[in-house]
Amino acid sequence: MTSNRVGQVLAFVSALGCAGAPTDPLDSGSIVVPPGITFTVVTAKPVFGLGEPVQAALRVDNGSSQTVRFDFRTGCQAAFLVGVDSGLVFRSPAHLSCTLALTAFELTPGERKSIPFIWYRRDDAGAEVPPGVYRITAALADGNSPPVSATVKLQ
Repeated sequence: MTSNRVGQVLAFVSALGCAGAPTDPLDSGSIVVPPGITFTVVTAKPVFGLGEPVQAALRVDNGSSQTVRFDFRTGCQAAFLVGVDSGLVFRSPAHLSCTLALTAFELTPGERKSIPFIWYRRDDAGAEVPPGVYRITAALADGNSPPVSATVKLQ
């Protein structure tokens, strides 16, 4: 993993408010993603009208020839951040109650899983955000993936 990618991951984990959280089960500080696994943030559309909730998802695709398993220490399997050039405005973990339960999912070769996210255009304090271009960044919980992102425009 490049040092730039490690920096992105550490910045993402820090933004979630869990800077001391390990990035893998062995606490080695690195993400181990099997070859052929891709992560993508997808949005329902590129532009959302006035007051329309933003619909997005973290998509995990298994393009490998093997079944892969992702394990989690919580019921929440992904985290989403929303930001603008001036900084973060919304952190999904701050607004979710996640069960303290071990969870997992497996993907067979060619299989895809999407973890949905709806953002009601409010910041962490509950205030409505102004129109503009926002970046949605997501990653699997417990450091099982690198952060990936997409932009949307709010009218």
